[in-house]
Amino acid sequence: MNSFTYKDTAIIESEFDFSRSDKGLKFSGEVFLSTTISIPKDPENNRTVILTLDLSMGSKESTLYLHVISRSFFEIEGLVNSETLHDDVQAECYPKAGEVLSEKIAELTRLHIGKPLNIPIPNKF
Repeated sequence: MNSFTYKDTAIIESEFDFSRSDKGLKFSGEVFLSTTISIPKDPENNRTVILTLDLSMGSKESTLYLHVISRSFFEIEGLVNSETLHDDVQAECYPKAGEVLSEKIAELTRLHIGKPLNIPIPNKF
């Protein structure tokens, strides 16, 4: 199995509105999460893998609205089989990217509204 090292995560877009919530941060509904995996065409020379997670909850018209896009960077440490690279990224990198996204959302909401919003991100696709 190929191995990876986590480098960093950047929030590239965040938008939220909790102003219509009169009972705190309680939400009942669906959270949508999509993931894009960018793998280099030549992993021997370019070892950077990028996972983009796009999370949205509610809508601009609903009581609670949240939309965050993060980009997590990993480096291929041990390239064993380039054919399994995509599957290995899903298994090895996605859980870390989801964990960091969840932490970043809690941090952003704590800074802006005084309370962290904890959204558990599944560790598998």
